[in-house]
Amino acid sequence: MFKLDLRRSHHQAILRRYQELARLDMPIRVVVSPADAERYADLLRDVEVWAHEPTVADLDGFAARVEAADRARRDGQ
Repeated sequence: MFKLDLRRSHHQAILRRYQELARLDMPIRVVVSPADAERYADLLRDVEVWAHEPTVADLDGFAARVEAADRARRDGQ
Protein backbone atom coordinates (compact mmCIF):
# COMPACT_ATOMS: atom_id res chain seq x y z
CA MET A 1 0.00 0.00 0.00
CA PHE A 2 1.25 3.44 -0.93
CA LYS A 3 0.19 6.99 -0.26
CA LEU A 4 1.34 8.86 -3.33
CA ASP A 5 1.30 12.32 -4.81
CA LEU A 6 1.00 11.36 -8.47
CA ARG A 7 1.81 14.89 -9.57
CA ARG A 8 5.41 13.92 -8.74
CA SER A 9 7.03 11.93 -11.52
CA HIS A 10 9.07 9.82 -9.12
CA HIS A 11 5.88 8.74 -7.33
CA GLN A 12 4.49 7.65 -10.69
CA ALA A 13 7.72 5.74 -11.35
CA ILE A 14 7.46 3.97 -7.98
CA LEU A 15 3.93 2.83 -8.76
CA ARG A 16 4.85 1.64 -12.27
CA ARG A 17 7.79 -0.35 -10.92
CA TYR A 18 5.66 -2.12 -8.33
CA GLN A 19 3.07 -2.87 -11.00
CA GLU A 20 5.83 -4.48 -13.09
CA LEU A 21 7.25 -6.53 -10.22
CA ALA A 22 4.16 -7.63 -8.32
CA ARG A 23 2.55 -10.97 -8.93
CA LEU A 24 -0.87 -10.76 -10.57
CA ASP A 25 -2.55 -12.04 -7.41
CA MET A 26 -0.82 -9.53 -5.12
CA PRO A 27 -3.13 -6.62 -4.31
CA ILE A 28 -1.72 -3.12 -4.61
CA ARG A 29 -3.56 -0.29 -2.96
CA VAL A 30 -2.82 3.37 -3.53
CA VAL A 31 -4.06 6.21 -1.34
CA VAL A 32 -4.46 9.35 -3.46
CA SER A 33 -6.57 12.46 -3.42
CA PRO A 34 -9.94 12.24 -5.18
CA ALA A 35 -8.65 14.67 -7.82
CA ASP A 36 -5.57 12.53 -8.50
CA ALA A 37 -7.72 9.39 -8.65
CA GLU A 38 -9.60 10.98 -11.53
CA ARG A 39 -6.64 12.72 -13.18
CA TYR A 40 -4.45 9.58 -13.17
CA ALA A 41 -7.15 6.97 -13.79
CA ASP A 42 -5.11 5.30 -16.55
CA LEU A 43 -2.09 4.83 -14.28
CA LEU A 44 -4.33 3.55 -11.48
CA ARG A 45 -6.47 1.18 -13.54
CA ASP A 46 -4.66 -1.99 -12.37
CA VAL A 47 -4.55 -1.09 -8.67
CA GLU A 48 -7.13 -0.55 -5.97
CA VAL A 49 -7.56 3.10 -5.08
CA TRP A 50 -8.51 4.68 -1.79
CA ALA A 51 -9.36 8.35 -2.21
CA HIS A 52 -9.72 8.66 1.57
CA GLU A 53 -7.52 8.05 4.59
CA PRO A 54 -7.83 4.33 5.31
CA THR A 55 -9.58 3.27 8.46
CA VAL A 56 -8.46 0.45 10.73
CA ALA A 57 -11.06 -1.76 9.08
CA ASP A 58 -9.71 -0.87 5.62
CA LEU A 59 -6.18 -1.76 6.70
CA ASP A 60 -7.26 -5.01 8.34
CA GLY A 61 -9.11 -6.05 5.19
CA PHE A 62 -6.13 -5.23 3.02
CA ALA A 63 -3.75 -7.14 5.30
CA ALA A 64 -6.05 -10.17 5.09
CA ARG A 65 -6.00 -10.05 1.27
CA VAL A 66 -2.20 -9.86 1.19
CA GLU A 67 -1.95 -12.76 3.63
CA ALA A 68 -4.38 -14.82 1.54
CA ALA A 69 -2.35 -14.14 -1.63
CA ASP A 70 0.84 -15.18 0.15
CA ARG A 71 -0.78 -18.31 1.56
CA ALA A 72 -2.13 -19.31 -1.85
CA ARG A 73 1.31 -18.88 -3.38
CA ARG A 74 2.97 -21.00 -0.65
CA ASP A 75 0.32 -23.69 -1.12
CA GLY A 76 0.94 -23.73 -4.87
CA GLN A 77 -2.49 -22.51 -5.87
